[in-house]
Amino acid sequence: MTNGLISAPIVIIMALASWAGTALTSWTGSYAHTYLILAAATAPRQPETT
Repeated sequence: MTNGLISAPIVIIMALASWAGTALTSWTGSYAHTYLILAAATAPRQPETT
């Protein structure tokens, strides 16, 4: 039972990832635009200086 509780969220995310990638690609119109959006979303942020 514990093994299923640990692996279930990972399996669900893996199943949703392919759907989300397809949806994002159809929304942007191409894989290149999708990769640019994903790269921008995961780019490291500069720390704020005060």
